[in-house]
Amino acid sequence: MIQPVSNASKPGFRPAGPGPRPVSGILLLDKPAGITSNRALQIVKRLYRAEKAGHTGSLDPLATGLLPICFGEATKVAAFDDDMLRARIAKLTGRITQIPPVYSALKQQGVALYKRARRGEEVTAPPREVDIHRFDLVERLGADCLRLYVECGSGTYIRALVRDLGEALGCGAHLTALRRQWVEPFRRPRMFTPEQLEAIQAERGTAGLDECLLPLESGLADWPVLAAGAADLDALAHGRRIATTALPGRYRVHAADGRLLALAEADGREARVLRGFSM
Repeated sequence: MIQPVSNASKPGFRPAGPGPRPVSGILLLDKPAGITSNRALQIVKRLYRAEKAGHTGSLDPLATGLLPICFGEATKVAAFDDDMLRARIAKLTGRITQIPPVYSALKQQGVALYKRARRGEEVTAPPREVDIHRFDLVERLGADCLRLYVECGSGTYIRALVRDLGEALGCGAHLTALRRQWVEPFRRPRMFTPEQLEAIQAERGTAGLDECLLPLESGLADWPVLAAGAADLDALAHGRRIATTALPGRYRVHAADGRLLALAEADGREARVLRGFSM
């Protein structure tokens, strides 16, 4: 990802020579600690008096090491590399076949694969289809590290997805960090760390902790509601079927006062209880 800067990006800028010049090439800069990647780029661009320059991915200010700097026509090479990378990513989007990692909780003959692998047994994970709804390159973090964004269906192994991307690029790849941002139906979750919960407990006790809880039905937001009449309450409490004209499908059953009573499956004539709740 090329991030171009102008020569006049800082007040008081003083060029090191008679003016910018058309220079092309790639400099492998050893970035020092304590400055941003953009600041390092500005320093080098000034030294070279380059008309155009960019770096291929940011390093944190505390980080040191390789920061490729592209001058002139080399910025097009870096952009081409990103296009090639996105093309490989596109081939791993949609309905794909994935081989899960051998160090996974999937079971064969009743035993988790990771347990068999740790015992030194030869393990072959069976391929399976998964859905990758979105797979984006967010940014480059240095010369050999990428930040990616994935939206996927259940059962997807992100480790395997990254592994397959590395194989497609011919260089290999592995995860260094992974963060789940949301999961259906919690699209914009307010999350709490253990440390935050401990602080809430210390300040406000159990009542404060209880305020962090969502109601049961929040986890069933995508389930349609089936209203239960007073005559149905006893049947639902004992797991018996109730009459209904609801379309076939699965429902969350609520009492007239809003209480969640059960999860049920309707067939157009009646509904059977899948799971009851004592609320």
